[in-house]
Amino acid sequence: MNRKFLYAVPITVLLIILIVVSSIINQYNNADKNIPGIPPHTTYNEAIKEKLPTLVTEEAYNNNCSGYIIPLQNIEKSAPNGLLEDINLAISNYPEWTLLVTSEEKKDMMSRWESTIETWGPMLSGKEIEEYLETQSAVARKTNYSIEVEYSEGDYSEVATRRILVRVNDELRHTRLFEVSVSYTDNETISAWKEERIQKKERINNLKNRAETARITFFSTSAAVGLYYFILLLIAVKNKMINNKIKKSYLQQINKREDLVNEGHYRAALELADRYLHHFTNDTEIKAFRDRLLIFTGGDPKKAEEAYLEALKLKSYLENEQTDNFIKVQPDELERSADLIPYNPHLKDVHNKLEKIEQNRIKKEEDEIRNNIEFVYSLIRDCNIAKAREILEEIKEKDSNNPNIIQLEKMLTRRDGNFSLISSNQSVYLVEKNTVIFGREDEEDSPDIPFETSRVSREHLKLYHLGNRLEVEDLNSANGTFVNGRKLEGKKVLQNGDTLNLAKVIDLYVSVGEEENRDYYILQSNRMAVCIYSNTASLTIANTIYKVFYIDGVTLIQNEDIQVIMPNVTIILRGETYQVEEL
Repeated sequence: MNRKFLYAVPITVLLIILIVVSSIINQYNNADKNIPGIPPHTTYNEAIKEKLPTLVTEEAYNNNCSGYIIPLQNIEKSAPNGLLEDINLAISNYPEWTLLVTSEEKKDMMSRWESTIETWGPMLSGKEIEEYLETQSAVARKTNYSIEVEYSEGDYSEVATRRILVRVNDELRHTRLFEVSVSYTDNETISAWKEERIQKKERINNLKNRAETARITFFSTSAAVGLYYFILLLIAVKNKMINNKIKKSYLQQINKREDLVNEGHYRAALELADRYLHHFTNDTEIKAFRDRLLIFTGGDPKKAEEAYLEALKLKSYLENEQTDNFIKVQPDELERSADLIPYNPHLKDVHNKLEKIEQNRIKKEEDEIRNNIEFVYSLIRDCNIAKAREILEEIKEKDSNNPNIIQLEKMLTRRDGNFSLISSNQSVYLVEKNTVIFGREDEEDSPDIPFETSRVSREHLKLYHLGNRLEVEDLNSANGTFVNGRKLEGKKVLQNGDTLNLAKVIDLYVSVGEEENRDYYILQSNRMAVCIYSNTASLTIANTIYKVFYIDGVTLIQNEDIQVIMPNVTIILRGETYQVEEL
């Protein structure tokens, strides 16, 4: 214990120092050493005394402004001092305006004129300004224009924190003529940027000094530890020479270790090495053997013996793979052998080969299922619904949880052929039953074919599909039903080319077609189409002719390709998306 302590303590101390030093140096190396610059920004003077006069002058020229303008009289309390006078100066920059000011306002403007003359550049002389302003005060209070100013604080860009919005109104027309806005960065934000630069420099210098100190400490400690271990090495060499004389008597026993390992007796080999090292603790060869044995067995010799036996069993499976005696590996066997791989490296190769065989078998089954699914889809496209259901039942037995199989099962579920296809531009109703009610839809009543207009009654009319004829009957509606302009009394057979009108607001044009010796009927307007059919019909959707089939409880619609109509899905017809619901 004392010898281990002598070896362990110095290296532990050195490792701790190394970790600390590395951490300090990494802090410096990983630190962002870029000193942030002051972002490009606009100051108050640049925004108000340079940009704003230019923007106002450009807009005033563009709008052919001339005449008298009332200066800004008040502004938000939160606005900077002097903003009102600066805005009035900016307005007066436009030469075609006469600024109406009082004597007191004139003095304030003169004062700010002197303080900003360097920014604005040479303009009028002081005497000319005074005469100009006195002339303005003498002008009759006939006003052509007025100004409004909105001052706000916020984040208007990555750097701008203040915004000035100037609106010029035409007082004669009582309209807003134009508006301009400027943004700038406040002084507090600019000061914060400068302070951030100073703090960043100080942090980087502190990290650099700490890193230099840490390096010196580590090199000094390393030299001391190296000297310490050199002394221990001299002592160890002397002790080894003594122990070699005793070691020879134990060699006969320890030489059995390799035979034990080759036969899978890992615990016995480990116990033999431990007994030997009890007397010869510094034998590096046996220590290395013991370490290799623990690494080979994953630190658990008992588990390693189980893995050794598992490898022998799996090897026997592989040997019989190409024979009639091949036994299919069960999933739990592969799972168990996978858990034992860390304890026997030879097991991994055998396990992977058998796993690949199993994966190929599973892939073959999946390919077969996928091909069958494609075959079912092809049967649907060929309208062979009965055969498609038959094949589907067979593949369900192999993989009932497959999402494609579940989807096919929904598609082939037997349903009535009555659906609504609703898009933003058109409503299409497929009706495969003998009676159809048209009416207004509300919370209590939901007719087969709904309308939103209040002129249509809740139950307005009923259609009777009687084989090769279609009859219409008014259901005592409030505003009547009309065929070709004549009010309907009793029942009437609809003919190709008739116009069916509901309440004098909805016109539906009747067309009659024939498919497979059966008549079908289309009642159509610009935004809706009602198809009443038995098994097959053709109708126009999105300016394209589609064929509708109702076969063995499945409704199909075909143009270039066939789609299955089923509830609670969306379908796309000629780029138009339709929501499908059952009637």
